[in-house]
Amino acid sequence: MIYYLLAVIISLLTAMGQLLIKKAAKNSSGYVSRDNVIGAALLVTCIPLSLFVLSKVDFSVFYSFSALIYVFIIIFSKYFLNEIIDWKKTAGIIFIILGILVFNFK
Repeated sequence: MIYYLLAVIISLLTAMGQLLIKKAAKNSSGYVSRDNVIGAALLVTCIPLSLFVLSKVDFSVFYSFSALIYVFIIIFSKYFLNEIIDWKKTAGIIFIILGILVFNFK
């Protein structure tokens, strides 16, 4: 169970890193900005965490949780980039979560 939680945390950190890099690109403050550095650091931090979790769970299990990155990105883009969540995105979020539940839990 702890490995499932770590997989969710990895997905969350990856989405946060990507959001920060997007914010830095939107502000076009150059390649070396606070958001870019923190975003890249979050993404790099996910590598050893991913390797650890991959050593404990099946490959297919881990990567099914990586679909949560899409869910987190949609939520973060609404609150931090003022993007709109329409019914298609909402349906996509529901299908992703249902898919993870069906795939991983008995």
